[in-house]
Amino acid sequence: MHLSQLLIGIGLSVTADPIIKGLCQDSRQVKPGDLFFAYPGLDRDGRHFIPEAIAKGAAAILFESEGNSVERSSSFIPILPLNHLTAQLGPIAARFYDYPSRYLPVIGITGTNGKTSCTHFLADSLQQLQKPCGVIGTLGNGFYGDLKPGQLTTPDAIELQQLLANFRDKQAQAVVMEVSSHRLAQQRLNGTEFSVAAFTNLTRDHLDYHESMSAYAQAKRSIFDLPGVQQAILNADDPYAQLWLTELAEQLPVYTYSLHKPQAAWPHIPQITVKKFDFNQQGLRAEIDTPWGEVFIENRFLMGPFNLSNLLLVLTILKNLHFSLAEISQVISKLKGVKGRMQAFHVPGKALVVVDYAHTPDALQQVLRALRPHCAGELYCLFGCGGDRDKGKRPLMAEIAEQEADHIILTNDNPRDEDPLQILQAIQKGFTGKKSVYREPDRQRAIAYTLATAQPTDVVLVAGKGHEAYQLINGIKYPFDDAIEVQRFLNQ
Repeated sequence: MHLSQLLIGIGLSVTADPIIKGLCQDSRQVKPGDLFFAYPGLDRDGRHFIPEAIAKGAAAILFESEGNSVERSSSFIPILPLNHLTAQLGPIAARFYDYPSRYLPVIGITGTNGKTSCTHFLADSLQQLQKPCGVIGTLGNGFYGDLKPGQLTTPDAIELQQLLANFRDKQAQAVVMEVSSHRLAQQRLNGTEFSVAAFTNLTRDHLDYHESMSAYAQAKRSIFDLPGVQQAILNADDPYAQLWLTELAEQLPVYTYSLHKPQAAWPHIPQITVKKFDFNQQGLRAEIDTPWGEVFIENRFLMGPFNLSNLLLVLTILKNLHFSLAEISQVISKLKGVKGRMQAFHVPGKALVVVDYAHTPDALQQVLRALRPHCAGELYCLFGCGGDRDKGKRPLMAEIAEQEADHIILTNDNPRDEDPLQILQAIQKGFTGKKSVYREPDRQRAIAYTLATAQPTDVVLVAGKGHEAYQLINGIKYPFDDAIEVQRFLNQ
């Protein structure tokens, strides 16, 4: 593809018009014939590496024109300035790969909690329904059942279009994508056309990046403003969704789902609601009221209200993909928990242990409340907080643990470059002394202590790291997997 074809609609004119063989934004990975994008990042400014990209054979350069000048007169290849370059990366990449999101349904799921579970429940359902499904998210990228680890929840703009093109070329019939607030704010999704955009909830998280809840909310809300979104699905139990609904309903078709009765405030919005539900040691079951009729769902592998809420989202999306309620009920009954998301381990004669990624106050509260109905004895909560992240949530996590659990074990999460003991001290400021708190910085020892202490009728929550297979301490990733540690102890 010629450079001029890639730049259609951007407002740049070219004199030299080389053939572009690839796209690259890392000078170390430039190949002959690439179009190199140079712009300032968090740590480095890509414009400083333009000479290196040229030396490696770049066919042309696009650079961010704001805030820095680039020497162009002596170059023998096109070096073109573009204001707000990062906003154009996605559209240029989409054009290069022939707009892959136009060839198959792309479903984007955003929200503080539930993204990963909903993404995998939906992908699993589609796979059961004989619809090969691509997945992009926290637990990896690829076809469901064959995921390859990714570095970020949502890939960069170029990699995203590469992935979508690969799914298209390999005959995927849908793609389900976790959509993070960071990538929305950074406009990495520009150029992707979503058939469905879904919102689970919004609670405190990532304020180290967004700085305020209003900015965080606006980033999440922006998924519905992306070009090409055909349907919006929102959790009507979330206060932010309630604020957005009326405006969104004037913009595009909207569906809501809720654990409660239909809301009279939105008579013209289709609502999926729960009539009756039951949680017990055999899982969950519920009668659901939908615009398409009533349906009964049950699942013996999933626990708690938020998993029921997740299933409502899955049901709504599947129905909008034209599956029958009978088909949907059948596949929902077979869904299992995602690794590190309410992942249960039960050995006869020992406590039920659940590993979960809950690392925000709201997520911790939801998980503990979800586990309480499954607990005939006492509820244990083992957790810590990550270093170099939102410090304001640390005492809030303590408050929640003290409110909802009977016993609390405080330990390290991923300290990163912070002093682990200072993190624990910051968390402890949220305790009032009403519950017993055992402090053991070593996470392996903390897990062993907790499981040795808990009785067979008790439930133990190991919270915070979920699927992660490492512990990050002073820049080093040490192998560590909560699930493996739990299984090792239970099988002794």
